[in-house]
Amino acid sequence: MYYRLIENNIDKLNDKMTKNYFSKNNIYLSDDEAILLTNIAKENWKNLYEKRYEESFKLIEKNVSKEKANDILNLYLKTISQYLN
Repeated sequence: MYYRLIENNIDKLNDKMTKNYFSKNNIYLSDDEAILLTNIAKENWKNLYEKRYEESFKLIEKNVSKEKANDILNLYLKTISQYLN
């Protein structure tokens, strides 16, 4: 169910939506970070959906602070376990 929902709507995701989602979870992104995460989500959503996140998070770790990267990873893992287990 979620796979098709994401597949049919991932192209609508934008950096403003990404920034809002993360801020609701107390992770505050710069505009560049929001663009980066949006692009990663759009390009790698199938891997992220399948819980193959290592490559995406290596890219995130190179472009945001270590603390923020950990917060993003924890939010991802929490969300995955909530919706895809």
